[in-house]
Amino acid sequence: MSRRLACFLMLLLALALTEAEAESPPALQCETRAEYIESLQASDDHLQRQLGQLYTEPDARHCRSIRVRVQAESDFDWNLRWPDLSFLAWSLRAVAVVLLVIACLWLLRHWKPGVRMKKPDGQEPGVRLPGLRRSRPTAELQLPANIPAAADEAWLAGQHRLALSLLYQGAVESLLPERSAAAHTEGEVLAELVRRHLKTEALDWMRQLTGAWQRMAWAGLSPGDGEFEQLLRDWPRHCRGRPS
Repeated sequence: MSRRLACFLMLLLALALTEAEAESPPALQCETRAEYIESLQASDDHLQRQLGQLYTEPDARHCRSIRVRVQAESDFDWNLRWPDLSFLAWSLRAVAVVLLVIACLWLLRHWKPGVRMKKPDGQEPGVRLPGLRRSRPTAELQLPANIPAAADEAWLAGQHRLALSLLYQGAVESLLPERSAAAHTEGEVLAELVRRHLKTEALDWMRQLTGAWQRMAWAGLSPGDGEFEQLLRDWPRHCRGRPS
């Protein structure tokens, strides 16, 4: 509010100065001085005749005009005004429009709706699946006849990745015989199990086994002995299609 008031007062001051300058009488020029003095001396008014007499006194007899040079005497005309940048502004706007059109065309050509938002087949609302990264379990293993025994032997030998790979591949082959663990992601396998309405207990166990396998395959994090023993102990109960 104070800034607006100050601007308003400055505007009034500027208007007042302009009006005062317009009303002030023009200065007396030396060329018209003699005529002006003669008109005063020939006036009928006593005061004007006295004023004309004063102009004839030695102290007021001389008149001097001062000329002020308002323009430099030079062949160069220094123009400090900003150049016309309207063409540059128009060019920038045109470039922005062209870039926008190119971006739209690129999106229309390369953007595939639903690629990242596509849900795995069979995913039900409220079912949270692991990531869809593919953890290839040491290529395509030749599964032994007794998978739990082979996995337990590998675990005791310190080959934890091999042990989990045997359990995971064996579980996929048992629960989804027509699918290959190496050809499908863990998320796709779990989604198919959900679609087939696998029992809740078996599905929770499969999620636990899948999580342990993914942490081992991608981060090198081996589960504890207790977690592995639990997965190994429950494997025959949930994967009855394979001998144990």
